[in-house]
Amino acid sequence: MSAIKAPALSMSVTPDGAVQAGQPATFQAQISNAESGDPTNVTITAQQTYPAGVTPVSTSGDGWNCAIQGQTVTCDRPGAGDDSLPPASSYPPIRVAADISADAQGEAVISATVGATDGADAVSSESRFTITPAQGAPS
Repeated sequence: MSAIKAPALSMSVTPDGAVQAGQPATFQAQISNAESGDPTNVTITAQQTYPAGVTPVSTSGDGWNCAIQGQTVTCDRPGAGDDSLPPASSYPPIRVAADISADAQGEAVISATVGATDGADAVSSESRFTITPAQGAPS
């Protein structure tokens, strides 16, 4: 009898360029399936929670159905049939536009979780980035 394998999903979230206080920023979430994982075969859910001072205002991604509630962005996609994610592959990224408060600065952390709805354990990660002070602001 062989062991039941599951997809080996991961998610990384990175800003597109520098993040500056008082300026809009865009982030990309990349969801991947490791070479050692099986193809996905159920709905995939990806969730990102942004820190205080970083407010998501819009989100989109090819094939993703996304919603924003407060600081949290939740996206899902079918993950089966034609949308199955094979091993060593990635889905199209999720893009999140955010407003950065004028007084935000220093290291910030986005908490991310991705998983399948078939009972497989969700995988959590943290993505760190730096918010630089607004131009002309005291540091």
